[in-house]
Amino acid sequence: MYDDGCCGIALAAESIEMQPSPNRALCRMAEGIALRDCPACAQVTEQRFLYSLNGCNILRCKTCGLGQAETPAFDPASYYTEKYFSGQQSDGYADY
Repeated sequence: MYDDGCCGIALAAESIEMQPSPNRALCRMAEGIALRDCPACAQVTEQRFLYSLNGCNILRCKTCGLGQAETPAFDPASYYTEKYFSGQQSDGYADY
């Protein structure tokens, strides 16, 4: 079993699947640890892989505990278009 170290949630080790971002190299993959920029620490820190959801890896900084989603291949310019801000996109604003 794998304990997430935060909420007392235990996961089976075999259910944890690493899905690294294509633009960042992982280290210590067997332990689920990657080096990433942490916005709270303002430096590169060890990030522990927690789980993957909707194609995003969820990581937690081992130094400060900040969690973050890693979204490989997300292009904000193509997602946040005029349709997003004018109510023409189902998950956007009704009228910004």
